[in-house]
Amino acid sequence: MLVWAIPPLQRKDLQRLAGCISLERERTMREDPLFGFRQLVDVANKALSPGINDPTAAVQVLDQLHQLLYLFAEALPLRDVYRDGASVPRVFVPRPSWDDVLQHALEEILLYGCGSLDVMRRIRELVIDLESDVAPPLRPSLAAFLRRIDDAVDANFGAADRESVRRTKSSVIVRERRIAISADPMPPRASAER
Repeated sequence: MLVWAIPPLQRKDLQRLAGCISLERERTMREDPLFGFRQLVDVANKALSPGINDPTAAVQVLDQLHQLLYLFAEALPLRDVYRDGASVPRVFVPRPSWDDVLQHALEEILLYGCGSLDVMRRIRELVIDLESDVAPPLRPSLAAFLRRIDDAVDANFGAADRESVRRTKSSVIVRERRIAISADPMPPRASAER
């Protein structure tokens, strides 16, 4: 971490700043949202590996990713610049963009799951559902991803299967499940005494 302070911070200000910083031994989803996506994608990748070949598990992971992507889209735009009382930028917090999160969540599952009808149906359903619900600025990324899904379906399946996947629509069941999610699915972290 690098901190610039002009003029230099006084000792009491440095102590206050240090009290705002938490150092941990491992990544957590609260501080690094992409880490949670990475963990879920790893589970789906293992499920789709030739040695395990469990597309149902990958579909269940897509269910969870769907909910997380929806919550992430609802939280946008994320605040990444914090200003002082005089509106001078003081802290910049790098945040993943919608495109970053979408790629982390779905790219590898599309790559490894392109031979499974169930996975392709579910990933397509996920993208169609999100496209209908997210803010308009986020929709072009989803439309582009939907085209990639359709290209993968065209490359991997015959006409009847392609038509079957393309008939996939957004599911009412998925929407009802998503309504039951709280706005903050992670409880606040207990602060450790230092």
